[in-house]
Amino acid sequence: MKSFVVFLPALLFFHTADAGSWRVNSDVSKKPHFIDLNAAMNSSDVISGDTIYLDPGCNLTSTQDITKQVTIIGTGYLISNNVIEEAVVSGPIYLKASGIKIEGLKISGTTYMASNDITIERSHLKNVRNSGTAQNVTIRQCYIPNGDIRGEGNNSKTTANWRIENSIIIFNDGYDPIKYLYSPTVCNNYIRPNYTSASASIAYVDGANIYNNIFINTRFIENANLYEVTNSKVQNNIFHIESYKTDYPDNTIIDINTEEAVFAIDGINELRYRLKENSPAKGAATDGGDCGPYGGTYPYVPSGYPLGIPRFESSSVSSRPQDGLLRVSQKVVIQAE
Repeated sequence: MKSFVVFLPALLFFHTADAGSWRVNSDVSKKPHFIDLNAAMNSSDVISGDTIYLDPGCNLTSTQDITKQVTIIGTGYLISNNVIEEAVVSGPIYLKASGIKIEGLKISGTTYMASNDITIERSHLKNVRNSGTAQNVTIRQCYIPNGDIRGEGNNSKTTANWRIENSIIIFNDGYDPIKYLYSPTVCNNYIRPNYTSASASIAYVDGANIYNNIFINTRFIENANLYEVTNSKVQNNIFHIESYKTDYPDNTIIDINTEEAVFAIDGINELRYRLKENSPAKGAATDGGDCGPYGGTYPYVPSGYPLGIPRFESSSVSSRPQDGLLRVSQKVVIQAE
């Protein structure tokens, strides 16, 4: 992350979108190009390959249908203490074009995968579902504090080859945070079932590659972390179930099933899940790095700030004019990783 301070006269500057870039804001007084994503999709001016930016404070409450291969970029999430506000899709969103990418968005409605080669990064999600053929889906660096990821079935190629990595996935309201997928890759996540009944972390998958994850089922110690996981490679994960010493020998088995055994627990939300100094997940990954969302090739980014997007972090105004000008100091941060 890079930061710099700029000194400007007390003038207000507006960003003008380049060709192929569009602003969406549900508040028409902000003079956006479109009031929601549906309007952008219905415009002949928006074509495949364009980028759509959701303004700070934008809240799209109705169902959104994304029918073109575009990139949609929000502002990040869990950022209420900063100057910038979240951009939210609070209704369902259907991703209906191949190659769609979403980054830095809070989606509190259900996300429906309805095409192939979709990528969602650095986003705050609720439930993820398929709605038609949806192969080669990537969910990366996402925060899912109470939701699940559900495909078509462990023998169905409709939802084949999903990749779920460097995410935090906790599910309170139902069974099994990840389920019904064929040939998925699940790596460098923290996955915790937290339902009031028996639940596994991953269930009903076939041909999976499962590695470098942390699994802690704090509510039901006797439950399996993996259930009906067949023909799969399972290695370098952190488990707390004694029988897995025999069932899955290429993994690390810890003696207790508390989060404090692995994580620092010195913050809120996703910050709780940084590893403590003597964590058994340190150095336990396949590449000699750390297991969990903050390790691997794509370490988790708190608040999901989009890559390369500048944001104002602080500002101040001089108490007196100097040389006839009022001096404004603003700290601009660019997310560089």
